[in-house]
Amino acid sequence: SYGPSGYMQEGLSYLAYVLPILGPAVYLAKHMGISIFDEAWSRPDWHNLALHIISLRKQRNSLQFGVSESTYSYNGFMPFIFNSTNDTNIKAALKWLYDRTMGINSSSPAYDGKDKSAALLYYPYEIVAQHPSIAFPRSISMISDNIDGFYGFRNRYRDENDVLIALMNRNRRHGGWNANETFALSIISHNTT
Repeated sequence: SYGPSGYMQEGLSYLAYVLPILGPAVYLAKHMGISIFDEAWSRPDWHNLALHIISLRKQRNSLQFGVSESTYSYNGFMPFIFNSTNDTNIKAALKWLYDRTMGINSSSPAYDGKDKSAALLYYPYEIVAQHPSIAFPRSISMISDNIDGFYGFRNRYRDENDVLIALMNRNRRHGGWNANETFALSIISHNTT
């Protein structure tokens, strides 16, 4: 269950696990003129979540939550969310981040490892990459998800010394894994996790 921020208590690895299945199914349905999934697909703010939690460190770290690890936990995440919005500014901001973490402007391009085909299919070639703070100013505002208990902050988009902070407390329960959660804090700053 994804909250309004796109946060899921299982962690970013589970988002990257689910999206390669869910994304193509939703895009195929849209292509066939079936719009029943459109509202649910566009509700989670995965774009802003990605922009807040993925660092510019060479190691491709992201803020850690749930059962995710901090390295490579977002393989398969960004290519599938590029087209979950029609907003060209959001796509331009995501493209800027993707190019510097996984893509052409990365020190070691990976193009999403196992999900290279998704990067090839969904990469927004037609959009010019723009700095997130300009194209999507909300990307430097704090995320406050009071429903799920996720709060994220990023001070800038410059280099490995950017400060990324997330505070998590499971405010909502649903079926499946339904255990109590405790407060968690994840920080990436000054080229350290």
